[in-house]
Amino acid sequence: FDDEDADIILRSSDGVDFYVYKLILTLASPIFRDMFLLPDSASNAREGDKALVDMHENSDVLDTLL
Repeated sequence: FDDEDADIILRSSDGVDFYVYKLILTLASPIFRDMFLLPDSASNAREGDKALVDMHENSDVLDTLL
C-alpha cells in the first residue's frame, strides 16, 4: 500500500498513509463505491494530485482490511 502512483490516500487515525487505487476499492467495497460517487467538493482534501481520505481506523486495522 505504498505505490506512489495510486490515486487515493487513506490516512489512518495514527497518521499512516496508505496509497491505494480508487478502482480496486470501488470493486471490493460497496461502501467505498458509494463514498466515491459523492461529488469531489464534499471531500476536497487533497495531497498533491491525490484525494486524501481521513479514516477513523488506526493503521493496524487498515493494514488488515486492505
